[in-house]
Amino acid sequence: MCDTITGEELNDILIENPNAVILVNYAADYIGESKMLDNVVNTLSRDYDDSVQFYRIDCDENNEHVTSRGIYQIPTVVIYSGSELVHYGTGLQSRYQLAKILDKLKDSMGEANY
Repeated sequence: MCDTITGEELNDILIENPNAVILVNYAADYIGESKMLDNVVNTLSRDYDDSVQFYRIDCDENNEHVTSRGIYQIPTVVIYSGSELVHYGTGLQSRYQLAKILDKLKDSMGEANY
């Protein structure tokens, strides 16, 4: 399951987990695509279990953070690998698209880093 966090918590998570793969779903409850993407991300979180960390940031409650990160379209998914931004995707993204990116990261980093 995907934990809902604040922007400040994300900053701490990135610092505390420098070798992790982290997917962040920037969403808003009133946007239909966000609700659909929530389902996709929750499914992926079960598929990737402990190998990827999944988080959701509510854009309405974290407006300053969202603006500082250059998030202007909701939903947006960002993926960090080793605290480095490796994917920035806006709008509804399919499970297949996101899994392809996560699998590529997994292959490039090797199972030992997960």
